[in-house]
Amino acid sequence: MKYFLSTELRNKFSILLQKKMLLAFDLDGTLSPLVSDPLAARISDDTYRLLCELNNLNRQSRLAHTGHRLAIITGRSISDTRRIINDRSILIIGNHGLESPFFNQEIKARWKKRCREIKKKLQENLSLEDCFLEDKKYSLSIHFTNKKRVRAKLNLLGKVQREYLSLIQGLLSKEETVVLGKNVINILPAEGVTKGLVVTKLIAKYRLSGALFVGDDCTDETVFRLRNKNIIKIRVGRSLSSSANYYLRSQKEINRLLKFLSSVNL
Repeated sequence: MKYFLSTELRNKFSILLQKKMLLAFDLDGTLSPLVSDPLAARISDDTYRLLCELNNLNRQSRLAHTGHRLAIITGRSISDTRRIINDRSILIIGNHGLESPFFNQEIKARWKKRCREIKKKLQENLSLEDCFLEDKKYSLSIHFTNKKRVRAKLNLLGKVQREYLSLIQGLLSKEETVVLGKNVINILPAEGVTKGLVVTKLIAKYRLSGALFVGDDCTDETVFRLRNKNIIKIRVGRSLSSSANYYLRSQKEINRLLKFLSSVNL
């Protein structure tokens, strides 16, 4: 992995970004700092301002048929994401891609009903003392919110996840899949819906040359693993196990990245 904000790479990508591209960002841990309580997540005023400025530049450039497309692709529901980012001109793809124009209402209705059934099973069979069960209508997430208490009981958060994972998998059918994230277990439909698939479809829909995607979690690896040389894959935090090509040192550098993207002649 190479550090994306190095002078050498910025010069290189200033040229590449002259082409029409998708500029896509994960939310939690990328645009907003990670927090133990998902309901407490916020995007800083500076980040929000820079994001809106970048989006406005893109919209103005698209009038001349030269602009990029900006999108937020998140595991959160669209309604919850709008609580954090309320600029309606910014495209938001929710529920890891299921809340998007690419999946029909029949799939969504079926999975919405299934989520209610799974949620009831989880509430009946799991101790949620150290967890928060988030119902996102089309998917479910179990957040491990009380980290200190969990670690005091079982030393490692990962061990807690594994124990819960074993219990959860016993409650699910082949129609569901489980994706581990940072301090979270995501329960999704086994429909092949991923962020990677959505990025590919957005590139095709808007006839773009490629994409720049920034993420920080396991669910973002579906984008990082795409075999498309025209996708710039940036991970927040360096990781030897990630398939991303580039990295930011921490979430605090997201504003530098947004400023760089705005400085490129869109």
